[in-house]
Amino acid sequence: MKKTFDVTRDAVKVRLRVGKFRGYRTSKQLRNEAAKKHQADEESITGGVKLLRREDVRLLESIVSQARNQIAAVTWTWEDGALCPVENYAALEKMVGELEREFLDAAGALVGRYDELVKDAKGRLNGLAATHRFPTQAEFRDKFYWRFCTDRVTDPAEVTFNGISREAQARIKGNITERVEEQLNEAQAEVIARLTETIAHVKEQLTGTNGKKSKVVTKALWKNLADTLDVLPTLNIFGDAKVNELIEMAKSQIAAVAVEDVQKDKKLRKALAADAETILSDLANFGIGGGK
Repeated sequence: MKKTFDVTRDAVKVRLRVGKFRGYRTSKQLRNEAAKKHQADEESITGGVKLLRREDVRLLESIVSQARNQIAAVTWTWEDGALCPVENYAALEKMVGELEREFLDAAGALVGRYDELVKDAKGRLNGLAATHRFPTQAEFRDKFYWRFCTDRVTDPAEVTFNGISREAQARIKGNITERVEEQLNEAQAEVIARLTETIAHVKEQLTGTNGKKSKVVTKALWKNLADTLDVLPTLNIFGDAKVNELIEMAKSQIAAVAVEDVQKDKKLRKALAADAETILSDLANFGIGGGK
């Protein structure tokens, strides 16, 4: 039985916007030289220079990637951002806030190395440095920002426009309602897809081999399984009993087993792989929003 879900009150639209200086500059000179050397069409070639080394921005990119992955884990895809159920929002806001502080600290440390970075770029670019200048320190600092934006899904009943006929407004409201319902169904399908992907990956690790050796079942794999199974019920947007049943089955039959036991017991691995296959078979025959 489906639960009542009001997307305008039970979820928050979220979007993470991050600014960082990648340090890449296209170079017309390099493009032209490459085209001439290889007798190629200039419009078919791109060329560029890097003002920063990869290791200079690795930490920043890691923090951003971590944030996006964690947001994705507790939300549904929604338009150009994500939709977070209200029960997940407090934890998500806390996590994003912690990563924001890490990002800004790392960005501040990078800006603090400004003179060193400029000198390094000039040395590496040599003759190209004159045409590909490093931004000023103020410009460089302004490249870095972190914005966690929130909004709500508009209730079609609240939509009104001045100067548009009632008939046209009714059509607009109908289009909004249709799109929201479509995205809700996509969100429910996303839950099933995530569960399928997670269980399939676990099964592959339980049964797969690297050469003659079995693949390693790591603590990280088991933690990811447990974390995913913990959050998926909050994303079961229609409260579908069959979805929750399969999640609980995966929890009790697979995730509840100690990873240390799985690592050393081949018979146990085989039994868990069989349980995973049973769950995958049920998921393969699943109908969105209505069970089998």
